[in-house]
Amino acid sequence: MAAEFDFVDICCGIGAFHIALKRLGGKCVLACDRDADARKTYELNHGTTPWAEDVFKIKALPKHQVFCAGFPCTTFSLAGKRMGTLDTDAGQVIFAIMRLVKASKPQLVLLENVPGLLSIHQGETLSYIKKRLKNLGYKVDIQVHDAANFGAPMHRVRLIIAASLVSDFAGSPRRPKAMNQRVSDFLAKEDEEDGLDLAPSRYILLPESSRYVHDSKHFVGFLTSINYPSDDLTKLSSHSQAMKIYNTDGFGENFTSTHRYAFMDGHRVRYLSAKEMYRMMGFPKRFKIHESRSAALKQLSNSVNLFMLKPHSTRVGFHGCTLKGRYRDPIFDF
Repeated sequence: MAAEFDFVDICCGIGAFHIALKRLGGKCVLACDRDADARKTYELNHGTTPWAEDVFKIKALPKHQVFCAGFPCTTFSLAGKRMGTLDTDAGQVIFAIMRLVKASKPQLVLLENVPGLLSIHQGETLSYIKKRLKNLGYKVDIQVHDAANFGAPMHRVRLIIAASLVSDFAGSPRRPKAMNQRVSDFLAKEDEEDGLDLAPSRYILLPESSRYVHDSKHFVGFLTSINYPSDDLTKLSSHSQAMKIYNTDGFGENFTSTHRYAFMDGHRVRYLSAKEMYRMMGFPKRFKIHESRSAALKQLSNSVNLFMLKPHSTRVGFHGCTLKGRYRDPIFDF
């Protein structure tokens, strides 16, 4: 079956955009990422794809209708050093992206990053992106989405920039989903996979009267040797989110590459398996993850959340365009 449109996947990571766009009938004609482990996982799941390892060295792109990029976010993140475009490596990727968009003029551009991009350099970087796209004839729409509104069992807030040559995005509907999902909905069954017996060596469970729910997360204890109850709850609550234990009846924490996340699953405390964490980010069960847990979690933490790209029975705030002469609804419907 012929593809309905072609797309390029820049800063592709492990291919979240690829999964979403292929489901819409798209064909990837070029993927690009510097990380060798990420490229290995990408090829393992998506087959052989024309590769470009360095976005700065790409001279020209194959013909395509959709350009997508989840470009490096650490330099823009509120959790990082906030160097922005002053970072001569990761911070400069956006300039390479704008150069490629100018040269190829795809009908639709989809860019993903952290909300910190809104404020970095007093908003000048985002203004630059908008101005460059508008000068090229694009109509630009910028939205901030929380993956929890589309079915993820965690809050993961990201900035989506959509630029189209054919849609003005006027009155684009948002259809957020009620946040009633739980971590327990994504856990593996005992006979599904190995690694479900990973338990922390030391932890403290708080008495029922001291447990609480905050931001849909059911806090029940700590991965720590803190002497409770001599330390008060104020001190305990100041500890890193990654040191906290939550009940699987609520939400989990947003994933990072260096933290392990423990949950109270029934009557036991255990870590999530890597496969469970991938499911919580919207990846299908059949997705093949890297054999190294540390590499797998690094790749996951850098990935676009699939719940914002292919929500179940929900339409996400991506905007349509004419793809190879065929008009699509202004919202991609998965």
